[in-house]
Amino acid sequence: MPGSGRSLALAWALSGGAGANERDAMGIAERQVGTMVWIAAWVILAAAYFISAPEGTFDLRADRLTALAVLDGADPYVAVDHLAHRYGSDLRGWTHVHPRTPGALVLQTPLAMIPESGLRYMALAGSALAIVATVAVALRVWPVRPLIGLAICLGVGVTSVAVEAAAVGAQSSVLALFLAVGWWRLRDGDDPWAGLAVGLAVTLKIFPWLLLIVLLARRKQAAGAAVVTLGALNGVGLLIPGVTLTGAFDAVSSANLSASAGLNASAARYLGESLPVEVLSLGLAAAGAAAAVAFTSSKWDFDRQWFAVLAVSVAVSPLIWRHYALVLIPALIWLWARGGRTGMAIAVVAALCLLVPMPLVSVWLILPVAVGVAVGAATARPPASAADPEPAIA
Repeated sequence: MPGSGRSLALAWALSGGAGANERDAMGIAERQVGTMVWIAAWVILAAAYFISAPEGTFDLRADRLTALAVLDGADPYVAVDHLAHRYGSDLRGWTHVHPRTPGALVLQTPLAMIPESGLRYMALAGSALAIVATVAVALRVWPVRPLIGLAICLGVGVTSVAVEAAAVGAQSSVLALFLAVGWWRLRDGDDPWAGLAVGLAVTLKIFPWLLLIVLLARRKQAAGAAVVTLGALNGVGLLIPGVTLTGAFDAVSSANLSASAGLNASAARYLGESLPVEVLSLGLAAAGAAAAVAFTSSKWDFDRQWFAVLAVSVAVSPLIWRHYALVLIPALIWLWARGGRTGMAIAVVAALCLLVPMPLVSVWLILPVAVGVAVGAATARPPASAADPEPAIA
């Protein structure tokens, strides 16, 4: 039988019966199969999005308007409605400033060259690609058969939060990829690239900034690369006409400190009636920083510290959209693979919650998922062998 013959040949090669050339050839063949599976996952997921994802792409359209303003020398920190009227977009009803850091304005400038009609295709195909890449990176710590990897990837891609992120053109899938790459490169000791990835992530969305505490405590070279990336991008952004530190802070805080936003799942929203939102946000940030310092001062291994701090970053953010849950996907995969019984239970419950169709998903669902990841990281078992190493402390 052809299948059994291939299995015997593979077993023979792995047992040493084959020479180096034969083993290399089989390794190359397996990598090619893995690559084909990931490409297939991207095509299937992108096609599913094109068929079923609702129209909108609101976030990406607003990003394009700010990019047009930057290239036009106009102030990007004005109401989105004003920009839409100026540049002929039909995006209406956005009376607030689009919250983007100066560095993010630099990164999204190329969007000005894409017609508005093409943004939906870019958002759906790009989100599918970012999700596939994120899962592929996460599975490097837990190798599985290609078809199982395909199933996991498609399962993540059809969650309500992934579909929402693709439909609105949110940056969450790209953010998840940057953070996954940062974790992966840190595990492999590649600090400069890890720092670049984390710096890009914090430039896009401020809330993962607590991970800088992990880098400062454990990987100072990576921390330096992240800070340089942050400083360089935001420094260039501040050279844009009309962009100032005060304006950038006001633009970001106009959304990030909005406790009344109906879809904001942050703790600041639920506690906002008792204290000013600014006070609550600063208090949550201080609590998050204290937790991050405590975690990095513990004897936990690197993975536990990383995912615990990432979960806390989400939990204490003053603005949490449901699709921010995508940044926790690698953590859930890691919990299933390395978290013991508690971690596996948390991963299963969280995955089931994220699979619930969007109309039934409560806005606040991401908070218990983030807390669950932190609990899972706290109770996870340490690396069991040299085959599951802890990154060296630099």
